[in-house]
Amino acid sequence: MSYQLISACGEKGQAKTLAVSPGMDPELRSAIESLSDTLLAGVPCSTTAHFCYHITGRYHVLTALSCNIHHLILTPDEVETLQKNSTRPTPAGIIAALDNVLFWQHSAESAGLITPGEPRMTASQLPDASAQQTWKELTGHKSNATLLLAPPYNGACIIALPQQISVNRLLLLLNESMWLSASRGWGRTFRTFSGAAVNQDEEVEITVAPISSIDTASIPVLMLKSSMTPPRTEPAAPQSSVIGIGTVPPPPEPKQAPIIQPPDLTAEPYKYTEAPDYETFDIRPPLSRRVRSWRYIIGLLLLTVVVYGLVSNFVDLAAAPVNDEEVMNTKSHLPIQEFATIVHKGKPADEQLCRLQNMINPDESEAHKVLYESIGILTGDINEAEGHADNLLYLLTHAPELTLSETELCKYYLMLATQSYPHDEWIAHNTKAPALRRWHVLFKKFPLLKVELKKDTGLNHHLTPIIQKLH
Repeated sequence: MSYQLISACGEKGQAKTLAVSPGMDPELRSAIESLSDTLLAGVPCSTTAHFCYHITGRYHVLTALSCNIHHLILTPDEVETLQKNSTRPTPAGIIAALDNVLFWQHSAESAGLITPGEPRMTASQLPDASAQQTWKELTGHKSNATLLLAPPYNGACIIALPQQISVNRLLLLLNESMWLSASRGWGRTFRTFSGAAVNQDEEVEITVAPISSIDTASIPVLMLKSSMTPPRTEPAAPQSSVIGIGTVPPPPEPKQAPIIQPPDLTAEPYKYTEAPDYETFDIRPPLSRRVRSWRYIIGLLLLTVVVYGLVSNFVDLAAAPVNDEEVMNTKSHLPIQEFATIVHKGKPADEQLCRLQNMINPDESEAHKVLYESIGILTGDINEAEGHADNLLYLLTHAPELTLSETELCKYYLMLATQSYPHDEWIAHNTKAPALRRWHVLFKKFPLLKVELKKDTGLNHHLTPIIQKLH
């Protein structure tokens, strides 16, 4: 089970703990709070986000620094599971994916709120590292992604960045390089900033500094440029003799004339041989060596086919039957995945949603019942004049079961509800006293929605008057 700890910038460079996951070991908490103080001494709190990956004891710590210091602490068992995952998640890739789903608590208003349980994130939300596209765009060739895996940059090093490369692009660079390694980057710590002078060793293996600040450094510096020569293996130099200065090479040895032996004139001894039987008697001559070899080869192939058939048939009979419950669980989860995909696209899809609802049996499972009701809200109740706060309360309460974040599902619902709704009528219906009471219940249970909806340029026009009425 992972843990979380959120700190804020305190007085005299000391971090102030705002929230911590229940059940965290006191010794681990003390170590994470000490890490917060160290990070705060290296980079001050600001609205600019930075990220880093550390190892504290047996735990792996992914951190986001901005107005808050938000730590996600993974256990060794969780990291071992991630390393075995077929999607090859890396620390940098997970940090970037969590940033995209608004997991990191950057603002002071959201500090102190820790989502219970594990962070909600699907494999499709991880950045694609298979083509090393970011390295190709920034350095001219995707093979440059292997630079961080080979000497002299496979140990402690500094990445010198041009000013125009953002922190998110840097995370993609690290993700694409570590994706190629056997460890997936777990154990290779990094920071997207440099907290000390660049000519001093950092507490992590990979640090970052602007190109303009690099003078001298005691560890290798990888300069990122728009045109870099891809790494290649040099061919082995041909062997040659080394001649010392002032010495004369010895003359080549003269070739000796070949010695011609006189022919041996000794007569061969007399040998008595008999003609083979097939020349004397009426019997079949023996087969040639080539024919006998082909017969042996064909016989061996036939024997191999027979043995393979027997063994494969035995293995099929001895194999354990497929777990019906596992098959049903996988089949049951497919409609939920399709629903999440539709919401991720962020576009109206009534026809797809209705088709998906017709395929679902709500009596089959509780998850299908929730999905059936949710689709009904998005395709039917959403066109009503009132009841939007109650609809959202149901959807967001069940967002984890639908593998979606509350913010994403809320924005998708409001996009559908307001796309053809006259603004004045919307405000008039939703600022009445009964409607405001329901909006108050919604925002009390999901307080982060106010901040996110105000920032959304497509929705703030409809939601800001409602939020202002609640104050």
